[in-house]
Amino acid sequence: MSSPFRSEPKRTAMQILQTERGSVGTLLGLLALIAALYLGHQLWLQHKALRRLDVPPTASLPIESPSRLTDEQAHIEPAPTPQPAQIQTSPYAATLADISQMIEQGKLPEAQVKLRALPSDALTDMAVRLNVATLWNNLGVHQAQAAGTMGAGTFAYKTAVSINSRNSTAYMNMVLAYWELKDPALTSEMLEEAMHLAPEHAMPHLILAQRFIEKDDLSNATTHLEHAKAHSADSPQAQSFLNSQIASFQHSGIRSLEFT
Repeated sequence: MSSPFRSEPKRTAMQILQTERGSVGTLLGLLALIAALYLGHQLWLQHKALRRLDVPPTASLPIESPSRLTDEQAHIEPAPTPQPAQIQTSPYAATLADISQMIEQGKLPEAQVKLRALPSDALTDMAVRLNVATLWNNLGVHQAQAAGTMGAGTFAYKTAVSINSRNSTAYMNMVLAYWELKDPALTSEMLEEAMHLAPEHAMPHLILAQRFIEKDDLSNATTHLEHAKAHSADSPQAQSFLNSQIASFQHSGIRSLEFT
């Protein structure tokens, strides 16, 4: 007869073995969980680092240079087209009226051909001369609007000014076209003449201020910025460019200057 005490050690050994297996399994599970958490944390850190590279914080963004600020404002819309004066007695009256209608209808190549075809003696009549200069300016404005750039009307503006050098609208449009194109033909003398012909216009002052800032001539830059400030109220584009010029001025080292 077997002793009741023989089976007890076997059960205890099995229980011990099962307990050890359970402990090992629990330990392995904990280690696996820790490893998963560690890997997950590393992946999260990598993802966060990539996001920081994609979207840098404001403090790390590069400061825009004055040239970048001014380049963003290098597009100004031309002035509204003036209506040509009516000419009743000239033999060219009907032709000029037709050209004006073509321009308004957007038939710009046809209008330019007809303007070029006008005989030189037509311009001996001062009324016709003034009318033709206005038509050339209006042609340039429509060309600029169609192309989305002032430079597209440069030839027409220059022609208008060559016919009537006192046409302030055409002269200012020519100046702005040269400026937008960064054409070296835009001299300081031209800007001075523009200020004389159109004293209420802010842009000649702003362009000169830009040049003085680039030369570190802050005294003259301040003078022209003050003049521009006084004449920019009616032009949102001039105000925008004025703000960029003030920013450029402050980049040059005068950050405490206030324009009143």
